[in-house]
Amino acid sequence: MGAKILFVHTRELCYYSGSFFLKRMQEAVSRLGIESEYIALEDQQDLDRFEHRIGEHFDGVVDINSKLPYFVLDDDTRLLDALGAPFYNYIVDHPLYHHPGLVFPLQQYHAIGIDHRHCAYMKKHYPHLQQVAFLPLGATAAGEVSREGAIGESALREETLRDAMSLEGTTLGMTLPEYRKRKIPLLVSATYERGDEMISKFRALCYQIPSKAAQVNGFHRELFELGMQVGECMLAGRTDAGGKYRGISGQGNGAANREMADGMNFAEIGEMPMEEALLSVLDPEQLADGRFGTTEFPVLMNYLYLIDKYVRNVRREKVMNYVASLGIPMVVLGEGWEATPLADNPNVHLLGARRIEDTFALMAESRQVLDINPLFPEGVHDRVTSAMRNGCVCLSDMSQQADPRLLDGRQLQYYTNWNLDLLGERLLGTSMAQQEKIAYEAHIFAGTHYTWDAHARQLLELMGLSDK
Repeated sequence: MGAKILFVHTRELCYYSGSFFLKRMQEAVSRLGIESEYIALEDQQDLDRFEHRIGEHFDGVVDINSKLPYFVLDDDTRLLDALGAPFYNYIVDHPLYHHPGLVFPLQQYHAIGIDHRHCAYMKKHYPHLQQVAFLPLGATAAGEVSREGAIGESALREETLRDAMSLEGTTLGMTLPEYRKRKIPLLVSATYERGDEMISKFRALCYQIPSKAAQVNGFHRELFELGMQVGECMLAGRTDAGGKYRGISGQGNGAANREMADGMNFAEIGEMPMEEALLSVLDPEQLADGRFGTTEFPVLMNYLYLIDKYVRNVRREKVMNYVASLGIPMVVLGEGWEATPLADNPNVHLLGARRIEDTFALMAESRQVLDINPLFPEGVHDRVTSAMRNGCVCLSDMSQQADPRLLDGRQLQYYTNWNLDLLGERLLGTSMAQQEKIAYEAHIFAGTHYTWDAHARQLLELMGLSDK
């Protein structure tokens, strides 16, 4: 019997990217000769129909940021256990956001991450996972998919792009435009949410978490203060490369917190993920006593998810404001920026929210693509690899350890949002000839290592199906 893989879509991501990625995986696996199927579970009727497939043989079930672990049958058996196939939960955000789904001890539970630190976090805190693998998502070239997902059609109608961008002579398709003739100097794809709104939401959450301490009108002040300390620590960043848990005032919690952090690598000066920031200010005895509504570290991390979002958005806005100050004409994809001063900047063209398919068409008309991805320093984002695949120069704040094969100044340009002057130098000081060279090398590298077919081969290997 040949292998069969089921790709199940249960949770949509921003800009309809979740279903997009799963469909690309399914198509690529099929091209490699593996029987596969894509289904979407959008309502109770879909779930009822899916339950009738229990008993069918599947060599693997794949979903992104999945809801499948939550589903329980009438006899209290978990749906995935009844299905009896290895389940692969593709976590494309920090695992702290998906703790409720990761904690279930399913019989055949595997996880895939796109950031090395996130993988280390899952290995540390979810030991029931049979496997935690690192595998970035595939890269997509303009013209490979349409809005409807048909292979070989334009990803965006030419007149739509012209209307949105006021561009003349834009050409889309499988042949990438000549680098110097591209119409968009700099493309940024990023979502923005106001920091004060994140703090307001966190304050509201602190009314919902039980507290052992005295509360005022039900408000968990200790949790709120802890969260604000963690956020301050993350915004301040790290000052050494040795993993010293210094805390806000320089007072770490010593061996106890080092033991809790065992197995997680904090190597980057500057970047401080929330797990490290929390360890630097947390009193382990207070956690053990349940002072913050739980005795479990990953649960507390989940309670603080809005602090993680707060820091991301504050730092993302800082980078965007800096780049706008350079006077470089840039196009911005993603919602939320209309509420910022960028909306009034004559050099910034805000397109708002678009389906992910539109991103690749715009990349094919862009020379440089800026990747702003705070708190993903050891991750390879699909924005980076797709920019490379479309022959762009990508400037990324990811660590060079995320994929050591990607060399600075050869396939892309690295920067750190802890030293934005370097980013300015690279945006303004890289000659057109050097940009063309980097863009060419990037296109070749991504076309070899980061296509969806290359992704499918790696996926099959980690599933143990590469010989099927």
